[in-house]
Amino acid sequence: MGLAALGATLAGAQYAWTLPFAWLSLALFAPPPTSTPTRLVAWMLLPPDTATGTWTALLLTVTGTAAYAVAGARR
Repeated sequence: MGLAALGATLAGAQYAWTLPFAWLSLALFAPPPTSTPTRLVAWMLLPPDTATGTWTALLLTVTGTAAYAVAGARR
């Protein structure tokens, strides 16, 4: 949700899907999530009880929702 809202803010409503798709593509080709930076990149693929994945998702949700609430979708 946060990535889509951030994508709508940055690229417009019709291209809001590009940021979540790009992040997932990057996560699929990143090295195995053994360190914190690789866990941040691959947060979508981590189990739900992983703290890094949960906090990354929460941060992106808050950031994306706030950006969309303030700026709206790009036209």
